[in-house]
Amino acid sequence: MARTKVKFIVYTALMTALAVVAQNLRMLPFLAPSQPYSSLVIGSLVNACLIVSACVVGWQGGLVVAVVTPAVALLQGQLPFALLLPLVAIGNFLYVALFYFFAKNLRFAWGRWVGGAFAAVMKFLFLFVTVAKLFVMFGLPEGSPAAKALSVNFSYAQLITALIGLALGCTVARLLKKANPRMDIL
Repeated sequence: MARTKVKFIVYTALMTALAVVAQNLRMLPFLAPSQPYSSLVIGSLVNACLIVSACVVGWQGGLVVAVVTPAVALLQGQLPFALLLPLVAIGNFLYVALFYFFAKNLRFAWGRWVGGAFAAVMKFLFLFVTVAKLFVMFGLPEGSPAAKALSVNFSYAQLITALIGLALGCTVARLLKKANPRMDIL
C-alpha cells in the first residue's frame, strides 16, 4: 500500500515536472510566444503529458497536472486573465478524466483513440463556449487585441493540440509499456 502511494506521488511529480518543462520551452528563441507555431508545439506537449499522466497514474494524477499547467501559464503571462485559470484547469481535467474513463472502459482495439478524440472535442467545446461567455460578460469588443488572442488560443487550436497530444501521449505510454511490461499502464 505505501509503495503504491509513493509510486503515485513520484510519477505524478515527474509528469507535472515534464509538463512544466514543456511550458518553459517558450523561453527558447525559436519557440518564443511571438512565433506562430509556439502554442501548437507547447500545447501539444502539455496535452501529451496529460495523456501520459492518465495512463500511468490515473485520473487523480492527471488532475494535478491539469491544475498546475494553467497556473504556470498564468505566471508566464500566457493567460491574459486570472479568471481563465480555473476554466483551463477544468478543460484539462475534462480531457484527462474522459480519456481515462473511455480508455479503461472501451475494450476494443481503437477504444483509447475514440475516447481520446471524444475527450479532445469536449475540452475544445468547453473552452470555446466558456471563453465566448467571457467576451460577453466583460464586454470585450470583438476586434480588441485581447479578444483576438482569446479567440485564437481557445478555438480550434485547442482541438488540434489536444489531438496531437493524444497521439504523442498514447505513443509514449505504449513505448513505456513495451520497455517495462511489469509497469501498470492503462
